[in-house]
Amino acid sequence: MKSRSISMFLLLLLSPVFCLFPQDSGSMYNDEIPIPEIDLVVGPRVGLTGIIMDFEQFNTEMQVGFPRDVDYIPIFTEFGFSAKQVVGMGDSGRNLIIEELVLLAGLDQSFAIPAIRFLLGIEGRLGSEIKVGPYLVFTDNSGKVGIQASFVYSLGWTISSRGMIIPIDISFVPQPSYWQPRITITTGLSFRVPE
Repeated sequence: MKSRSISMFLLLLLSPVFCLFPQDSGSMYNDEIPIPEIDLVVGPRVGLTGIIMDFEQFNTEMQVGFPRDVDYIPIFTEFGFSAKQVVGMGDSGRNLIIEELVLLAGLDQSFAIPAIRFLLGIEGRLGSEIKVGPYLVFTDNSGKVGIQASFVYSLGWTISSRGMIIPIDISFVPQPSYWQPRITITTGLSFRVPE
């Protein structure tokens, strides 16, 4: 009898909590709100990076990780691949952008420093873009492989013509944890992946 009384008391105590959760989970969502359209855009990227630092200092630091009888300069190429998810924002004409970019820096000077960018931004009606996100660089410091993290700011413009998409981006890393601030210009070709 005592256990039955306790069960009834707990049931009465918890009954307001059960009322908070509707029986039909589908009623929580408004079926009239359209599901946003998501386009996947992929393609190669090529670019040029300039690091704001003294040429001799850059050469000295590069010789530690890549010892060669050459002079390295703080202006080098970038080559990589981008995957971008474009989420339509209704009738506003603007889109939410989620972009992943993998790059190899310095192939023109016979070194390769891999980097990854994760960007979040907004695309305007005329193709202008503003994006921000983390920038991870894989470095080799005196034989120890490590990851350096920074934050990147990117302004871009996307030109679309006859099914071809040409992105142009200018990125700025103001306070990296390695070397000095850098500016990167990238472009390439992108293609929409059919559903």
